[in-house]
Amino acid sequence: DQREATAALYASEARYRQLVESSLGMVFTHDLEGRILSINASAAENLGYRVDEMVGRRLTDFVPEDQKPAFENYLRRIALSGEEQGTISLRHRDGEVRIIAWRNRLLDLPEVMPFVLGHGIDVTEKTDAENKLHAVMRQRESILESVGDGIYGVDMQGRIIFVNEVGARMLGYTQDEMEGKDLMQLLGHARADGSVYRIEDSPIYAARRSSAPMRARDEVFRHKDGQPIPVEYVACPMLSNGRVTGVVVAFQDVTERRRLDRMKDEFI
Repeated sequence: DQREATAALYASEARYRQLVESSLGMVFTHDLEGRILSINASAAENLGYRVDEMVGRRLTDFVPEDQKPAFENYLRRIALSGEEQGTISLRHRDGEVRIIAWRNRLLDLPEVMPFVLGHGIDVTEKTDAENKLHAVMRQRESILESVGDGIYGVDMQGRIIFVNEVGARMLGYTQDEMEGKDLMQLLGHARADGSVYRIEDSPIYAARRSSAPMRARDEVFRHKDGQPIPVEYVACPMLSNGRVTGVVVAFQDVTERRRLDRMKDEFI
């Protein structure tokens, strides 16, 4: 019976070890001082080391200098709470920093000193992609807010999905008041004579079916207070993977230009 129990224990340990070693993520244990007790080969290789080069060393040996105080705070928190999660930066052997999303739990087993079991996933590429996306979004927003024209975008259902501050102010709205609203109901897009476009006749909507920009002069948008605003605009289809997903409209309020033209005509 004892031999069978021992054999079952060894078999269970072998299965556990195989499960840990076959994991593509990081599986490790450390004591309450942050010293690595065990780590799977995949995690060590991801940082450019062998397992025996990492076991016995403190995790702070692999943490960038500016993040070491935060790691010491983590050790104090997990000793009290028993469970923590977040992200940590670990330095690769070649100096590159890898970002690991982790979730760790404190284990207090009989006849064993308390230790922390940790699971982590390398999210460096995902984080880099998100940072690049945020940078592009910030760049787009700065461009939208720096131009003098009003700019808004509508989706294929005709809902306004974004508008810059200049455009919203020209029309008497805030950006929040315009976003998500139906374009035709909000702006009452009309011709110079005041006749309102039907949806299917609007040049803005026609841009959804065109691969080229649609330009328009002598047309009218409606201000929030109901007053007509003479505008000129360019409507360009928004493309994603070769498919039209909406329309971007850049417009100018030409009220002052029209007034000056009338004054010039009267003078002549």
